[in-house]
Amino acid sequence: MSIQPRRVSRPHRRLVSRAGALVAAATVVAGCSSGASSGGPTTTTLPVLPANSAIGQPIAATGARLTAVSCSTATRCWAVGTAATPVALAASPLTIERTTNGGATWVPQAAPVSATTDLDGVSCVGQSFCLAVGYAQGSVATTGAVYVTSNAGASWQAVAVPSGALALDDVVCTTSASCIALATNGNGWFAATTTNAGVAWTVAGSLPAGFAAPGALSCPAAGECLVAGYTVSSPGHGAGMVAVTTDDGAAWTAPALPSGVGLLHGISCATPQDCLAVGTTSTGTLSVTVGTPAVVTTADAGQTWTSGAPPSGIGDAFAASCPDTSHCAVVGTKMTGTPAIPVGAAATTSDAAATWRSPVLRYLPVGLTALDCPTSRLCIAVGGDELARLSFPTPKTHGNAAG
Repeated sequence: MSIQPRRVSRPHRRLVSRAGALVAAATVVAGCSSGASSGGPTTTTLPVLPANSAIGQPIAATGARLTAVSCSTATRCWAVGTAATPVALAASPLTIERTTNGGATWVPQAAPVSATTDLDGVSCVGQSFCLAVGYAQGSVATTGAVYVTSNAGASWQAVAVPSGALALDDVVCTTSASCIALATNGNGWFAATTTNAGVAWTVAGSLPAGFAAPGALSCPAAGECLVAGYTVSSPGHGAGMVAVTTDDGAAWTAPALPSGVGLLHGISCATPQDCLAVGTTSTGTLSVTVGTPAVVTTADAGQTWTSGAPPSGIGDAFAASCPDTSHCAVVGTKMTGTPAIPVGAAATTSDAAATWRSPVLRYLPVGLTALDCPTSRLCIAVGGDELARLSFPTPKTHGNAAG
């Protein structure tokens, strides 16, 4: 099997503060003309998205959390996560949301599960196919979980789990049959591939020794995938790490990174050579310690990396998505208020990460942890109980300043 290009970025799940979320959620509902209430389907119609802006809206499911997003077209996206805790508060033991209009409105979907299930990764191809991965919470231990739809989410079915997988962290599908996923057996992380939409999986190679907390997979060429994370450097601390494979996950290497890189959370490749990884200069692994954002880039398929300009307006960068070599978006958290709490943050670049701009933010009370930019004009981000649309600045033209 050969994995073809895909550039979705979703970081490993991290704790983010939800303080103030209920107030902000009420604000966004009250401020929208549709009058949708928080107790019904997520069908709130947002204002037209201006250039250089990020606008969030809460999902309808009380207590649910979103952890991953994938857009198969410029308008069709799916976001997944976990249901409310305790599960008695939830209509379904997991969370799946779908949009067909570029994130303006969202509709919840259901899957046939009986145990509370965390979906940590999703990959969608074309109009109708998605495969989502995560884990189910058992009474003693977790078990891996894989769900697939071939009818745009009208129904989801459980399929096979890679042998030994206690949990799966992310997946990239390039057709409605071929996918590669990252899984853990409790002792380390490994890759697994399928050529029949999860009916059966082949266990591939292990990620480099010590690799922890993998973020999103980015697979920009046949056989080539990269994933960002970190390795434990001392109790409670870690150092950034990127793992690279060129043979569909059979073998992985960990190239050297510049000094000063703390934890890495997200990665995105615009071409087989050009990739950008993001995280934080903070090394703390036991709690959210907001530092300054860390950016590293490569122009040789991940063999060598250099430090890039950090985006302003972000404290901890969780995810990146680069729809082309000029445009990238980054989302994460920033600290605000007294006492300081982390809220949603974002930044965009239109010059290959030479400079960054902070968009105008509205209704982002919690940190954003996953991102997909299907075009160089629009991105969809999720985090906590928030769905957000993000736009790039207006391109500069003669006689027209950037918006």
